[in-house]
Amino acid sequence: MKPGIHKISMVEYLAVQAFSSGMAHRILSQSPAHAWIDSPWNPDREQDNNAASDIGTVAHDVLLEGGTGIIECIDPNDYPAEKTGAIPTGWTNKAIRAARDAARAAGKIPLFPEDVDAVTAMVASAQDYLLGSEITSVLDNGDAEQTVVWNEGGIICKARPDWLTDSVCLHVKTTKRSVNPPSFERMAI
Repeated sequence: MKPGIHKISMVEYLAVQAFSSGMAHRILSQSPAHAWIDSPWNPDREQDNNAASDIGTVAHDVLLEGGTGIIECIDPNDYPAEKTGAIPTGWTNKAIRAARDAARAAGKIPLFPEDVDAVTAMVASAQDYLLGSEITSVLDNGDAEQTVVWNEGGIICKARPDWLTDSVCLHVKTTKRSVNPPSFERMAI
């Protein structure tokens, strides 16, 4: 990919063979081998489809892109166990796993109703925060989830800011932990 700003999907971004801050973090906090395992050069790299990353992806989509229909709300009550009729807790039976897998195959992110509620609350909280901040109108101009590629001393690098304007670069984080500034700062560092 040539240096510049590109609008590509997250799947395409993850496939770009370039150095990223995530790779640098893994090298420094774990090892070069850990960085390689999760790198686009590893043909056996596993998808990162866990509940936390799914909720973060959906929250970004709703907050920054207005919600583009990527949510597939899957209610466990609709998928009782075949033999016992028990309602699954999580992705614990064949029927609900099939619904989850079908949603992913259709390019959607499967979430339980309580996770959809959590995303709605996160987005409302972020919007309220923005209204009272010095960057209240930041989302009025700019673009979400753009891929920035550049050459740094012969090394191709990439980044995917959550929101980019001519003067502001936002990186939105979602967490179930406290966002009290002192405790969040320690966790973020």
